Amino acid sequence: MDKHVIFMISTRIAPADFEEFKGVVERLVADSSSEKGTLTYEYCASEDHSRITIFERYLDAAAATSHVTDTYAPYAEDFDRLTQNETFFVQGEVTPELERCLQGAPVIYLTPLVGFDRY
Repeated sequence: MDKHVIFMISTRIAPADFEEFKGVVERLVADSSSEKGTLTYEYCASEDHSRITIFERYLDAAAATSHVTDTYAPYAEDFDRLTQNETFFVQGEVTPELERCLQGAPVIYLTPLVGFDRY
């Protein structure tokens, strides 16, 4: 079974806050790019800048936990102030440590049904 952990997040943002949000996530993405266990880290915006979709893929649960507790933590207050999370899906081999660090977030844990991954 694949040990990768994937976060898929959909959030709303006020278009008036888009530039401030973009500045926050540009710094967060730059910091995340140095994490060895972060394989994919992408933010996408709707044309009107009211919706943000985030796709994150980590080597394993330890890498995801490290990202949340070490890299993301300094940005969490600004991120939470500027966004309204709609969905936060997590798939992969989740450890109790990762579950603890995501506690309080509106997480929906997914289990594989059918499909494949060539990553």
